[in-house]
Amino acid sequence: MDLEVRQVTNSLKLVRVGLINYYLFDSLLFDCGTTCTALKLIESLDRSIQSIVVSHAHFDHIAGLAVIKSKFPDARVFAHERIAGLVKKDKVIETWNEENREFCNKFGENVDPFNLDFEIENVSTENFPEHLKIIETPGHSPDAISLLNEKEGFMLVADALGYPLSSGKNIPMYFHSFSKYIESIEKIKSLTDKVCLGHNGAIFNSEYCDVAIEEAFKLKDEIQGGLTEEDVFKRIYKEEMTLYPLSTIKAVARLLVKRSLE
Repeated sequence: MDLEVRQVTNSLKLVRVGLINYYLFDSLLFDCGTTCTALKLIESLDRSIQSIVVSHAHFDHIAGLAVIKSKFPDARVFAHERIAGLVKKDKVIETWNEENREFCNKFGENVDPFNLDFEIENVSTENFPEHLKIIETPGHSPDAISLLNEKEGFMLVADALGYPLSSGKNIPMYFHSFSKYIESIEKIKSLTDKVCLGHNGAIFNSEYCDVAIEEAFKLKDEIQGGLTEEDVFKRIYKEEMTLYPLSTIKAVARLLVKRSLE
């Protein structure tokens, strides 16, 4: 996996490991990626991590937490209150482990099973400096949060705006709710000038929100017009998406169809 380090603003650093974006703000780390990408992140770090923010409960944003926490055992972990309950469910951890293993194997990385048996605190703006705000951005996931830096005008949004392929194509990701997905994107656009996404080093001006909304409505209209689950799968299983477990992308297609027809 290739590694890219980029200074985004005076205080914000992007570390891209393969498909996964990690964001560093002083001693705060936003998002955890997978176990194999987290190992490479740690090798590149020039600082100690004191706070970790998990954007949402999908394997490619939370599995790496186990690795990062083992390196920085005193770091506090913050996430949506729902995630503290999810990590205690054996079936959830089992599913994340399987997805993480398949993902890492595609990059030639063999990984050990992980557990997340440590405290995850409910995220709150009170835990961070005054100019950093936690914004709930559901739609992609019910537990999705974003981090807004009002001082420097950027927002870490993970997958709230969909998945940006390296070709420039945006894949809508309204797994939880179409309406909340659109509402969250509109909220993001109203709050910031720059959006920092969760994959492929994607950082854009806030006008990218219009692209995400347009692509979401376009896909929804096509599904309501008869596009099938298999059609959706064939459309999205391309480029970087082929590096994810096949079962994961099939589940993505199923959820996109389901949410479009609700």
